[in-house]
Amino acid sequence: MSESVYQAILRSKDKSRRYKERRHRQLRRRCLEAMGAALFTVIFAVSCHTILSEAKESSEPFYKYYTSIEIPYGTTLWEIAETYCGEGYDSTEDYLHEIMEINHLQEERVIRAGNHLIIPYFSTELKQ
Repeated sequence: MSESVYQAILRSKDKSRRYKERRHRQLRRRCLEAMGAALFTVIFAVSCHTILSEAKESSEPFYKYYTSIEIPYGTTLWEIAETYCGEGYDSTEDYLHEIMEINHLQEERVIRAGNHLIIPYFSTELKQ
C-alpha cells in the first residue's frame, strides 16, 4: 500500500470520527431540548390547573369586616361563635379564638350580658 493511499485512509477515518462525534453532540442537544420542552409543558399545565381550580372555588370575592354586637343575657362566647362563624374559617374554634384575640379576652367565661364584643364576619358585598 502506498503512502498516499494510507494517508487518505487515515484522513477518511478521522473525518468519519469527527462526523460521528458531531452527530452524537447534535443528538444529545436535541434530547436535552426535548426534555426541557416536556418539563416546561408539565410545569405550565400544572400551574394552569392550579390557577383554574382556585378560580372555580370562589366565584365571588369575600371581604372581611368587623362589627360590634351586644351580648345577650345567658349567652356564652361559644354560642356567639357558632352563630356568627361563616365560610371564612376552618372551624368554630378558630373563629372563637379570633374573637378572644380581638377583644383581648383571656378566658371564655369573662363576657357579661350588656357588654359589647367586636366580631369579624365575611361578606361578598364591598362596603366603603
